[in-house]
Amino acid sequence: MASSYTLPELCKDFTCETCSVFKRSSAMNGIYKTISFEPSHICITMLQIIDACKPGIYAAFEEIIRKRIKCKVNFGIQILFHKIDFSDGSVMAEDRGYMSVNAMVVQPGVNLDDLIEEARADLEEKIETFTNKGSNWIVGAIIQYTLAFVAFK
Repeated sequence: MASSYTLPELCKDFTCETCSVFKRSSAMNGIYKTISFEPSHICITMLQIIDACKPGIYAAFEEIIRKRIKCKVNFGIQILFHKIDFSDGSVMAEDRGYMSVNAMVVQPGVNLDDLIEEARADLEEKIETFTNKGSNWIVGAIIQYTLAFVAFK
């Protein structure tokens, strides 16, 4: 089915009002590609960033699905955490973190909405685990949504 290990250029002419391509990279002769999207407004929940970046996510998958290329995809986020002083509500510290889920297989006939939903649930669980440790960290913003693809036979 898949005639090549090489992934197509992702989101070549992509434009959208709710997000933009922040960064693209490629390695191993096009077998591995990443694309990061930045929302046009501040997002603090996974639902907000997915809604903002969904046009980009769909565009990134468009050629892969159309050409029936088998690959794995890793969904990830860059997140800004704020450490809050609850006595006055001020931000005591900021820290950027990265979270991702295990790579998922993309094959012909895959339901993209199911993949996105599974990744969303996993990432929300990771955020909740981090913020519920009692260290006064909260989500300040989810800055980027990244897709990392690797092709295989």
